[in-house]
Amino acid sequence: MPPEGTIAITTGMNGCALEVVDKDGSYVFYHDRNGNSMNSVNVPGGVGTTVCRVTAESYWDDVWAANQMQMGRAVQYQFLCVFKRSFWHVGCFRFGTDGSGVRVAHGGPGVGPGQDSAYVGYFNQTIRLIRRSA
Repeated sequence: MPPEGTIAITTGMNGCALEVVDKDGSYVFYHDRNGNSMNSVNVPGGVGTTVCRVTAESYWDDVWAANQMQMGRAVQYQFLCVFKRSFWHVGCFRFGTDGSGVRVAHGGPGVGPGQDSAYVGYFNQTIRLIRRSA
């Protein structure tokens, strides 16, 4: 079990999926680059159990993204996972960046079209977090 307050964060996602695999009690966090590449990933020592999977369908907001792109901004989402009280808590935050990578738009909703919360949910060895659609 990781120490309380352990953090795992993804790089920017724009159609990717977050997947967490439990391999003998250790978690491996993956940034599934196009949302369907996990079949080709080999967890060291064999296949594990997926305990968390969040696909673009559950976080991507077409209207917000289109508005950002019309202003010449790149769109990305980032996931922040924090271990607290025996659970991994998952948040999702979105950003619009200018050509130099400076964040010029941010904030909620970070999860799904029209939703006001950036909190996705939580998981551990007995509770799975699987989100495919908003």
